Formats: sequence, C-alpha cells, structure tokens
Amino acid sequence: MPRFDRPLRTRLLALAGLAALALAAVTSAEAFARFSGHVMEIDLTRGVLVVEELGRRGLPIRHQVRIEADTAVVAASRLRLGDMRGQSAFGELSVSLVDVLVGDFVIVEGEDLGGQTVASRVTIVEIRRKP
Repeated sequence: MPRFDRPLRTRLLALAGLAALALAAVTSAEAFARFSGHVMEIDLTRGVLVVEELGRRGLPIRHQVRIEADTAVVAASRLRLGDMRGQSAFGELSVSLVDVLVGDFVIVEGEDLGGQTVASRVTIVEIRRKP
C-alpha cells in the first residue's frame, strides 16, 4: 500500500467512527421523552398515569406513563421571596404517586418504549392560588 494512502485511510476510519457515534446519539435521544400536561387518570394498582398535553394546533395528546418503584416523584413550588436560598426560586419536596391528583399539572421525563413512557421523574407543578 502506498505511503500517502495511509493518512486518508485513517481519516476515513475516524470519520466512519464519528458517524456511528452521531447515529447512536440521535437514536438514544429519540428514546428520551419529556412532556408536560394535566393528569387525566391515575391507576395506583398498575402504577400508570394518563397525562394530556396540548399538542399542535391545540389538539390534545394523551400519554400513558408507567411509574416504577425507582421513579422520582417530586412536588415543585415557587418559594416566597424571603424563603429563597441561593439561585433557586423553586423548592422541591419528594412525594409518592399517591400524592398525584387528577387535574395536577405535571412534567414527565423518561424513556419512550413503543407508545408508553416509562418515567424516570415526575414533577408536580404546584401553582400558588391568589386569595
């Protein structure tokens, strides 16, 4: 093999490796799911939430979300000015699936497995009611 072909071959192999890594990153990013909406149904025995988000053109999209034993469920609320610590204006409290109510606004993060999301984290967004 001529000497000048070796750097070209090395570059092509490096380029092929980078392309494979980019493809793997895109594939894994497609499996990650993040959406927000209102809880429409809760099945505590199966550990399933049905969350409805507002989709394109205002059409609702329903997601079936599986909650497993290791899924983090937290309630987040805006702190009052005197309660803020450091840079964060929100406080989080660890809760369980029992604390989620129909009508709650939630943010779901997890993995999409063929139409069903397996949640890694569910955040209940608590809205302070004005008196």
